[in-house]
Amino acid sequence: MMSRSEVAEKIRARENFVASNMYGTSGGGLSRDHQLPSGVLADYTAVLDAGQVQYTVYSYFTPVAWVLADGTVVVPDAVYFSKTTRRHRNLAREALGTAGHAVAGRDGHG
Repeated sequence: MMSRSEVAEKIRARENFVASNMYGTSGGGLSRDHQLPSGVLADYTAVLDAGQVQYTVYSYFTPVAWVLADGTVVVPDAVYFSKTTRRHRNLAREALGTAGHAVAGRDGHG
């Protein structure tokens, strides 16, 4: 299993990785099992369909952070996630350098 620091390094470098129930991948996509609320889902789908998502970090099947082609980092802060998913989101936020200024979703309670 990868350590927290190894995962953070993979995220910083925008490299593909799998660490148990957290993973990162070039581009993005959605599983039908995702847990994004409708507002955040609409935002993510729009940039995904436009080909603007360069890198996505997932917790289980849910995108918790993504990087757009212009370098914008999106971390949907207004979303309620389980304790483990919040921990994954926070690690992604820290690794992507957005601690303190993550982008909140429009519909924070799915």
